[in-house]
Amino acid sequence: MGTAYGLPLVAAEPRIRAAALGLWSAKFPASEHLAGCAQHVQCPVWFTQQWNDEHFDREGTLALFDAIASPDKMLTVYPGPHRLLEGQRLQEAVAFVVRHLLGPA
Repeated sequence: MGTAYGLPLVAAEPRIRAAALGLWSAKFPASEHLAGCAQHVQCPVWFTQQWNDEHFDREGTLALFDAIASPDKMLTVYPGPHRLLEGQRLQEAVAFVVRHLLGPA
């Protein structure tokens, strides 16, 4: 649900300097507005997708990623079905945001 609520926030709030989003599709019911929101995102974005996600289709997920206007965006795809952001996935998301907030170590 982080992308369903977070993407409109990131699009509307210029003080947000980096975001970790994903695991969502522009084709999911009542989510069509998200692609429009994505066109206003300017901060760096780390976006994730599960290749065999049973809830969110690849085409809609890629369309949502493609709609993000930020010139600094990264798509990270993992094998398998939909799952929580944990372990390596969570570490990579946190590292991306920290790197953009604090700069290189």
